[in-house]
Amino acid sequence: MVPVAKILVTEQEGASLLTFAGEYDVFSSRSLRDRIEHELRRGVPCVLDLRGVTFIDSTVVSALLAAQRLSKDEAVRFAIVLPTDEASSVRRVFEVTHLLALFQIYDDPDVAVDDLVNAS
Repeated sequence: MVPVAKILVTEQEGASLLTFAGEYDVFSSRSLRDRIEHELRRGVPCVLDLRGVTFIDSTVVSALLAAQRLSKDEAVRFAIVLPTDEASSVRRVFEVTHLLALFQIYDDPDVAVDDLVNAS
């Protein structure tokens, strides 16, 4: 059974924290893209917690890159929390594609929120 892609959105210290779980591919990338775009357009710092994600494909990578561009266009702080496990397929995608250098990456969502909120 394939884990269902889920997104939990919470407010934390004036930032949007989007917690993702499951697998994200071409079938779920549109909802992921729309949800992130909605939060960024609100104008508050946005943190994506991908620690519960078990798989992403190129359509999700594209959605994340679009979110990064939108955050710059809208001047909204944006960060991603990745699993620390080196065996994580999600972390591996970021490493292999050199995305670690393009995004503000954290290991802990609380630290990411604090940094983004205090830097605003």
